[in-house]
Amino acid sequence: MLCDLYSEIGFLSRKSFVDINDSAVLKCEKYAFIIDYLYLKCARARARGPNIGNLDPATAAYLAYKTDTLGMDGKETSFLVSFIIESYENGLITKELAEGLELRWGNVEAVEKLLEKIAKKEGKLACILAEGLKKASETLGIPDKAVYMKKAAPHIHDTRGMIPALFDQAVSEIGSIQGSTASYDYEVAPYSTIVRFPGYPLSFTLSRASKRVFADSLVICHFQVAVLLPPVMLEPHILNVFRAVTGWKDYSVNEALDTSERVINLARAFNIRHGLRPEDDWPSQRALEPPKDGPVKGLTLKPIYRELLKAYYRQMGWDEETGKPLKSTLERLGLDYVIKDLYP
Repeated sequence: MLCDLYSEIGFLSRKSFVDINDSAVLKCEKYAFIIDYLYLKCARARARGPNIGNLDPATAAYLAYKTDTLGMDGKETSFLVSFIIESYENGLITKELAEGLELRWGNVEAVEKLLEKIAKKEGKLACILAEGLKKASETLGIPDKAVYMKKAAPHIHDTRGMIPALFDQAVSEIGSIQGSTASYDYEVAPYSTIVRFPGYPLSFTLSRASKRVFADSLVICHFQVAVLLPPVMLEPHILNVFRAVTGWKDYSVNEALDTSERVINLARAFNIRHGLRPEDDWPSQRALEPPKDGPVKGLTLKPIYRELLKAYYRQMGWDEETGKPLKSTLERLGLDYVIKDLYP
């Protein structure tokens, strides 16, 4: 059970739970409610836990549940809250603008009230925050304090310690982990290149195809092909299931990866048509700040980012300056009909 796992890693006491099939009654000083384990899984626990200075798991689960019932995105609101708490504590947000809320780390009562205000657009600050993290930070005059990728909040972890994943999210066409810059194995090797920069301690795998994108297209969680050990490969694991369902008995690894490449380029063309610019492939400046401690202390992508981005564009078959898929790339992928949208 998930509560056993959290107990083992010290995040909570086993006594915090009373099991009820796939749900649990969580007990803490203020809240007692029945909740699905979903609210304590992975990003949800971090989003309403350490990311806002809260170390009580029951309260984290409650706030995750609260966010859902208010109809708001978990990642965006988590980084909104942490952004506004840090800004408030550093004097960048006045008490007057906060309208009496003591927006401090770990003050879950204030966080709950703020979430309600944002959902209902009650008050000046709530209306600003309701526009999303990037726009809110710009309206408040402190864009350098916000963490975002593709104009939206990233996953609930510090990607500065996962540098390839940081780049992958920044260039992704979906503002998430696309998987075209972080993984390398013999299946994707023909589509990939490894780049290095003098004096920089890490190398980067850049691939124009993505097993994650293909898995997502099958409505399979991409973690099934990305993080399991031993690794799940397209051949035989994923493709055997695919062939059994579709009857396409000779569908190959190359066809699967070609499909993923078409998906990425079609998404790219769609985004460009709707206003995507090369600067949108950069993370926020805050995300490029070097960590102050930990195993990657002082390391940042900032000095090599521009050249890394150009190398990614080249590998994808895109124009190095504009980020547009080249006509030859679209033709090779059978996306000729897209050319008129990008090159009118």
